[in-house]
Amino acid sequence: MKKLYSVTEVLNPFNSHLSAIPSHILERAANRGIEVHRACGNYAQGIWVKKLAIDVIPYVHSFIRWFIEYVEVVYMVEERLIDQELGFHGRLDFYLKMVDGWEGIVDIKNPIVEAPTWKAQCAAYKHLIELKQNKNGIGAMALQLNNRGGMPRAIHYQHSADDFAAFLSALNAYRYFNE
Repeated sequence: MKKLYSVTEVLNPFNSHLSAIPSHILERAANRGIEVHRACGNYAQGIWVKKLAIDVIPYVHSFIRWFIEYVEVVYMVEERLIDQELGFHGRLDFYLKMVDGWEGIVDIKNPIVEAPTWKAQCAAYKHLIELKQNKNGIGAMALQLNNRGGMPRAIHYQHSADDFAAFLSALNAYRYFNE
């Protein structure tokens, strides 16, 4: 059986832009991201969102604004999916259907600037959900939450075959250098 690698683990070496950020700031951002993801996931499932840290509230408000306006059906929240054959797994944030009929994975993001790895990450999650659902044509988008509570930026990734090929290249390189 192939060793399974997580999508984020595979793409982490390509986030070199983070090396310029002091570790205490990265740690707080990571903790905030965990709390934001938990609160947004709870909201999408109709679970009461409890007390939040003050710096988390605007991000959650941003998500709620978008969710109320655009989401019709939530199929999955924070589910771990696996591709045994290719040897990777990922925990996608949301698989949902929007009011305009668009159906796909939504990966929520807290950073102010889009990272180059987001496309490959979303393509990997798109692959995993298509594998699980046994259907093609599912969309992929990053939802860049607004740090002031405003409407988030929806970034639709249209070149998922190229983005997935980039992810597979990263996966193969990661496996080669770590096994």
